[in-house]
Amino acid sequence: CFNPDYKNLLNGIATNDKIKMKFANLSKWLGEKQWLIGNRFTYLDLYVAGRLFFYNKVFTSAEIEVPPYATCTNLHTYGAAIWGMDGIKEYLASEKAQRPSMPPHMVGWLKG
Repeated sequence: CFNPDYKNLLNGIATNDKIKMKFANLSKWLGEKQWLIGNRFTYLDLYVAGRLFFYNKVFTSAEIEVPPYATCTNLHTYGAAIWGMDGIKEYLASEKAQRPSMPPHMVGWLKG
């Protein structure tokens, strides 16, 4: 990564109240629903699950003990339901699935 103090910066991101609030808001919106909009899986669900997958990979690879979405159990269930779907599950297990890269808006955070 760009910053040698990457793990400490991720710890700072993981404990950031704004980040926690974003996950809490998403968790509240999802509530007990299976999908974000209506009763069907949509591209929005795929996009959000992709972002959750990205954050999970980043925080897990850096061994962050308490990621910002740790208390949002419905997000874990939601992500697992999407990542376990036929096609998506195989893709994520394949060599085609690349290690997630940092989106441009996060690179700024990591430069400190």
